[in-house]
Parts: sequence; C-alpha cells; structure tokens
Amino acid sequence: MAYENVEDAARNGLHYVELRFSPRYMAMTHRLPVDGVVEAVIAGVQEGCRDFQVDARLIGILSRTFGEAACQEELAALLAHREGITALDLAGDELGFPGTLFRNHFNQARDAGWHITVHAGEAAGPESIWQAIRELGAERIGHGVKAVEDPALMDYLAEHRIGIESCLTSNVQNQHRGLPGPASAEAVP
Repeated sequence: MAYENVEDAARNGLHYVELRFSPRYMAMTHRLPVDGVVEAVIAGVQEGCRDFQVDARLIGILSRTFGEAACQEELAALLAHREGITALDLAGDELGFPGTLFRNHFNQARDAGWHITVHAGEAAGPESIWQAIRELGAERIGHGVKAVEDPALMDYLAEHRIGIESCLTSNVQNQHRGLPGPASAEAVP
C-alpha cells in the first residue's frame, strides 16, 4: 500500500509528497503488530522513492482516541524507526482526549528531531489550536477550521507562519465547516 501511494504520486506528476499513517489503526485493520506496520510502511515508501524518483516523507499519526498508553506504544514503534519518519501528528477525538494528555509524547518526538503537526480546532474551538501550539509544539495545524473564531489566533498563525493543513472535502464530510463560504481561503493565513 505504501509503495502504491508513491507510485500514484509519480503517475500524477508529483515530485514531493507527505504520507500520513496511523500504525495502531493499520495494525488493527490488518491484524498486524504495530512495529511491523511501521517497518513495512517505511520499506514500501523507500522502495517507491527509488523506483519512481519521488521524494516521499512519512508522518506518523498518534490516534488519541485509543488513549495515552496506546499512543505511547504507537510512538515507541515509530521511534524505533525514527530515521524513516519526518514528523508526528495527533488525530482523533480532540474533545475526549485533549492535547495536554499527550505532552510527553510530543516532547519525545521533538527530542527525536521530528516536525510536529496536530489536528486541532475541528470539534473543539480555538483553544484546542492554542494548546497544540503552546503545549505540543505544533508547526502546522490539521484542519483548524475554528481558528477564524479567534482573531488573535489568526494573527499569531500568520506571524509565526504556522500553516493550516486543510482538506475541504474532508471538512465537508465531517461537517467541520468553520471557514465561511467560497471566499474562506482568504481568511486563512
């Protein structure tokens, strides 16, 4: 699957891609060990990069919905293969599992030299985005549709060049339509 993602990128004329994966979710889905998933994904991407001359980077996702201990297991598997990972992401139920629960996880990721991106400001408000930045060290925010509710946050994002990773299709499917109307792209720094 990882190899095919790189192949698809090449067929679509892409030279650089960032691929995200949740080791725990993939392990559950395919009944594999978490560490084995990480190893297989890295190997598939590396082989695809060689075969298709695409620069592909991997972002490991901690699935916060499974809780702190499960995320630590996920993180340990990623750290065991740290040279194949570029960044760490936190996704899942931000209301039930706020970012503060994962502060230690992201300290470990930063110690490993990884970049940090966090899904925030989807179900929770702008405070979730502030938390992702201040407590987890987020350099980019996934979705972040609630950012527009806080003008100071919007200014901070622009001033500190913290990007919003937005997928309009996903936002509509998940009913996270915090950015108003067709001109909404203008509101995002």
